[in-house]
Amino acid sequence: MEKRGQHTAVEAVLIPIFILITVFGLINAQLIAHLMKIQDITFFEKKFLAGDAATIIDALYAVPGNAIVLYSKDTKWFSFEFKQDEVAITDETAAIQLKTVYPIMASKVNSLSPVILNPKFAKGEKTQDSLKVKAAPIFTKVGKGITITDKQQPFPSIMQIPCDASPAPAVNTLLLDAGHGDDDFGFVGNSLNEKDLTAIIASNLGKSLIGLGFDKAKLFYSRKSMDKEVGQQNKAALPEKNGMDFILSIHIGENKGSSNNVKAYYLASAGEKVRKQSRSIGCLALNSLVARPELGITGISLLPTEEDEHHGAMMLDKSIPGIILEYGNIDSQESTAHFTDGAPSLQAITAEIAKALGWEGAAP
Repeated sequence: MEKRGQHTAVEAVLIPIFILITVFGLINAQLIAHLMKIQDITFFEKKFLAGDAATIIDALYAVPGNAIVLYSKDTKWFSFEFKQDEVAITDETAAIQLKTVYPIMASKVNSLSPVILNPKFAKGEKTQDSLKVKAAPIFTKVGKGITITDKQQPFPSIMQIPCDASPAPAVNTLLLDAGHGDDDFGFVGNSLNEKDLTAIIASNLGKSLIGLGFDKAKLFYSRKSMDKEVGQQNKAALPEKNGMDFILSIHIGENKGSSNNVKAYYLASAGEKVRKQSRSIGCLALNSLVARPELGITGISLLPTEEDEHHGAMMLDKSIPGIILEYGNIDSQESTAHFTDGAPSLQAITAEIAKALGWEGAAP
């Protein structure tokens, strides 16, 4: 007869075996669950992409102004889901599609437009071989809001600047200055002279205005004709300034790099009415130009200047509205490629400047 608390030899063997089986079962269940997460070794990739995207969003929230980020990492066949407070990445090629989620830390004080970006597959097949176009997030911050789109979709311009509520009246009498001239070559780069490029722009702009109905008799050129060279110093005292509605002095920028910026300068010492009209037309010109994606403009600025600060300011007059429009970068072939007679991009440039002056036709 066995005493209470004693076990048979069989029980003594079975109990440890049962415990071991239970422990190994739990371990295997956890291991299988973990292996499900890292199928095709995508768990770590999804976690990296989710964390990277969330970090970009948090960093954009910290940027004081507007900004844009084109995501350059290899997104492979993953799908991106952006919510107000998290980023979720899904493997679109997996049999069991598991999400990896990463939190966005700054979401409570800012705004993010929810969106899902998927890779594009051929014939509806979700296999790596049939992958056509990868998801390519573009992060755009305007104010406190962030919009995320795919590179195949349009995204908002972040470079436009606020203009005066009441636009300036149309310009009916214009002095058009092709910057530099005579033995004043201006900036030199890419085997080009600034004075030659400004002459091309001024000539084409004049033709565009006349084609839109501008009175040829009220359009004046600082060089008299594009064939006659007149130096910048001599142009400053031109009698044609009298009676002008507006003075537009065209120049090309210089930046030893690849930037394609456009700047508009107005005379800071002019009266308030003249400054306001100058700023208004300058602002309209900049926003119109930057809205044309084919021009590839990388930045715009509306700035005050004085006669001794910019070499084109001597053409401006304190009593007449006017701006210096400094376009592009003579050191950039991409920028100077626009300045060719008859080029579609040059037609776009002159059309947008004409629009800012109050003369608008069908977009070329």
